[in-house]
Amino acid sequence: MLEANTIRAVTRWMDEERFINSLSISYRYDGLNYGSRDHTGGLSVMFPLLVVKNISDPIAGGWFVNRIYLKDYRLRDVAWNIVYTPSASRWVDGYFAFGVEWDKDDFGDIHTDMMTETGVKFRLNMSHTPLGFLSALGTDFWGVRVGVKNKGFFNWDSLGYAIEVGAGVW
Repeated sequence: MLEANTIRAVTRWMDEERFINSLSISYRYDGLNYGSRDHTGGLSVMFPLLVVKNISDPIAGGWFVNRIYLKDYRLRDVAWNIVYTPSASRWVDGYFAFGVEWDKDDFGDIHTDMMTETGVKFRLNMSHTPLGFLSALGTDFWGVRVGVKNKGFFNWDSLGYAIEVGAGVW
């Protein structure tokens, strides 16, 4: 474990490959309420729960991470989630997320909702595939996350799906 007692030590740690491996960037497609206009694409970023330190579950051994995503055709809708995943290294694994989503409508009103999401993620180490050139973009791991999303916590009438495709271990 590397201790960072000075700004110089923190800068060195951030420059190391370990920090880069703690980030994930994905394209996110969020589809809710089949037939409505609430099908939007956006950007999703995942990073350690304590921003600079990964936190593991001491009982089950999984990991907790932050996820922030922007969606809507103007990226004006924002969400923050805490995501739990049992592993950071398996090629297929489940995940669970809960958090808050702020949706800005065409009239400028902001709607705040709790949200939950659960699904499966698939990851590949691209350096061992014919697509190995993708590793030159900063990470060896690329993957897909497919989940079922619900706006609200106890209300199940806003059930939909979410798909993320991107780079990074989470």
